[in-house]
Amino acid sequence: MTVLTFGQRRDNLPAEVTRFIGPRRELPAIAEAVERYRLVTLRGVGGVGKTRLTLRAAADACDNFTDGCWLVQHGFAMPLTRREREIAGLVADGLGNREIAERLFLSKRRVDSHVEHIFTKLGFSARTQLVGWVLERKKPA
Repeated sequence: MTVLTFGQRRDNLPAEVTRFIGPRRELPAIAEAVERYRLVTLRGVGGVGKTRLTLRAAADACDNFTDGCWLVQHGFAMPLTRREREIAGLVADGLGNREIAERLFLSKRRVDSHVEHIFTKLGFSARTQLVGWVLERKKPA
C-alpha cells in the first residue's frame, strides 16, 4: 500500500510542455462520462487531438478520485508513426521545430503537435530524453 503525503502527485500523467489549445468545450462532457462510467473511449481520426484531450481531462479529474489518475501505456511505449519517427530523428539531429517544419514542408504548429504526441507516447517531458531514445535505437545490435 502506498501512503501519500501532502503535496505528492497522485498521477503519472506527462507534464504539459505546451499550452493546451484543444477543444475545451468537450471537457465537461468527458468529465461527466468518466464520473458515470469510469472507462471512456475517445474516438476520431488521427491528428485531431484525442491524446492531448484525454490527458487534459484526466488531469482535471484527478482530484475527484481518492487514488488519483494513472496513465497505463501498452508495453513500454506506444508505437510512433512513420512521420513521428522521422521528426524524432530530426530532433535528435539538433533541429528545432521551426527548422523541422521548413525541412518537411509542414507548418510549425503541425510539428509542435507531432513532438507533443511523441512526448506523450514515450512518457517524455524533454527533448534530451527523446534524443537519448533515438540514439539508443541507432546503436548496432
